[in-house]
Amino acid sequence: MQIVSYKSVIYTLLVILIWSFGWILTKVGLDHMPPFTFAALRFVIAAVLMLLIASIKYKCNHFSRKEWCIVILVGLTQTTLMFTFINIGMQNVSVGKASILIYSMPIWSAVLAYLFLQEPLKAKDILILCFGIIGVYFVFVPGISIESDIFGLFLLLLSAISWAVSNILVKKYFAKHNKFVLTTWQMLFGSVGLVALSFWFENPLGLSLNYIEWGILLYTSIFASVVAFTLWFSILPSLNVMSSTMPSLLIPFFVIMFDSIFLEQSVTVSVAMGLILIALSCILTALRK
Repeated sequence: MQIVSYKSVIYTLLVILIWSFGWILTKVGLDHMPPFTFAALRFVIAAVLMLLIASIKYKCNHFSRKEWCIVILVGLTQTTLMFTFINIGMQNVSVGKASILIYSMPIWSAVLAYLFLQEPLKAKDILILCFGIIGVYFVFVPGISIESDIFGLFLLLLSAISWAVSNILVKKYFAKHNKFVLTTWQMLFGSVGLVALSFWFENPLGLSLNYIEWGILLYTSIFASVVAFTLWFSILPSLNVMSSTMPSLLIPFFVIMFDSIFLEQSVTVSVAMGLILIALSCILTALRK
């Protein structure tokens, strides 16, 4: 059994807190900035800084021509599409609900791994997935009153599926590659897509930010992206399977806590039940590995 060091535990919790608070600031930022421009600025800044780190620390590992095409596809699914769905979806959905749906990703990864990687699904695995799907139902259905809620929740569910698709691509084609370098390049390519969308649908050159909005942008790009990913990939090799899934399990809990403290959002019984069922499904999915 792999023993996880105290340093790894502390860094993991720090990353979880950074990412959790980042979702709160993302929700606030979407009230002040257009969704595509916000995402584009965030990931352009993050990708450039991470590219600088990668070029110094990892010499920017090279990919084959085929692998470059897959990296671009990962960028499309994990950055362009995922954060398009997130930033539009979160405009009409509480950040707590959003985080639960986004971090249901391991459930959809298991389904896609069965479909495309021929990973077996036994009866108990199907039962585990059912827990997660029922949890999504509890988050998705009760309390919906307007069409924008349904549309937002649907987009957030698509963001989790898009994230799962990128995970399958990484697992199939980049199992032995440096994940920091891969994340850097996919983020850079994905940010190009977001920049294109921002110019197509919005007017990014006319955007004027105050110091609060700059603070939100810099936190989400530097701390929630560069710092968090640097810490995460530095400790990931030392983590066991269960520990490596902790962000997916704990971030929604912290986001809901921060949401109630800073944005004064209440938590309904159905959302709490959905969170518990999805977390249980993610835990059991991790343990089956």
